[in-house]
Amino acid sequence: MKSIGEKIISLRKQAGLSQNELAHRIKMSRSKLAKFEINTQSPSLEDLTTICDFFNISLDYLVGRDFSKMQTLSEGRSSYQVGQPVLDAGLYEVVELLTNYPLLQFSLHKLTHLSLVKQKNRVPLITSFITQLAELND
Repeated sequence: MKSIGEKIISLRKQAGLSQNELAHRIKMSRSKLAKFEINTQSPSLEDLTTICDFFNISLDYLVGRDFSKMQTLSEGRSSYQVGQPVLDAGLYEVVELLTNYPLLQFSLHKLTHLSLVKQKNRVPLITSFITQLAELND
């Protein structure tokens, strides 16, 4: 399991921010943020909520109370009849991707809170966008 510091680093890098930029945006000194990232100082509850609010993530995720891949798969298995395939290789790769990129996970999670009509309107747009991104030759 990643430490709080490792998660902050990962979130910061996914957002394309330096320590200085993130510290400035959340009104914190760079040295304090650096101490959190290298796990030499534990963030206060106020600091944790500031970081969570900035990245739009849950406090549970940041402090390590997120569902692991195995918990997710286990819950999936309990939803299906015993003996039937639960996740194929492609779906497992999606779970892995969402595990490695929490901002993507939380962005997609927001979609589940929309009405079914809004979801149906947005899913084709998201699908098309992701397909186009995947086909780019970087």
